[in-house]
Amino acid sequence: MPSADTPETYLKQAYLAELSGEVMMNCLAERFPERKSALQLLAGIEQKTAASLAASQAFTVTEAEQAEAVSYGRTVLDQFEIQDWSSLVTMMQPYARDALQMFQAAETGAPAELADVYWELTQHEQALLDFFEKEIKGDDGSSILTGYLSSAQLRAYSPICVI
Repeated sequence: MPSADTPETYLKQAYLAELSGEVMMNCLAERFPERKSALQLLAGIEQKTAASLAASQAFTVTEAEQAEAVSYGRTVLDQFEIQDWSSLVTMMQPYARDALQMFQAAETGAPAELADVYWELTQHEQALLDFFEKEIKGDDGSSILTGYLSSAQLRAYSPICVI
């Protein structure tokens, strides 16, 4: 989760977290084939948010940093005991809640020229939190994700500056 002194560092850390999140969700889709469609939606949200952050051109990132984020996404779940879908969504919910609070706080102090980028991060995390909370209750939260993806006004991807 990003926590940085400058908007460039903050958004770069958010971008790298989105890359890790996309890989993690795709790995989980292999582990939970019965929830593959929901996990692919989650991965899609992470990917679209990463692409939107990259399109903001508010930061530069190295290929090594991207590779490290991808590697982290592949291995981070090894440190958790995830028995089933319920344990996964229960584990993810507090992370999403904490990230949402952090993004909301950051959004209030966002530079005017990047306010919409910060807003997108907040909306993205709200969708994830709403999904996890609905799933914890035993309801299908996929409609939250498809609704977010269809209504989100994410920037179109353009290549980021890679050093």
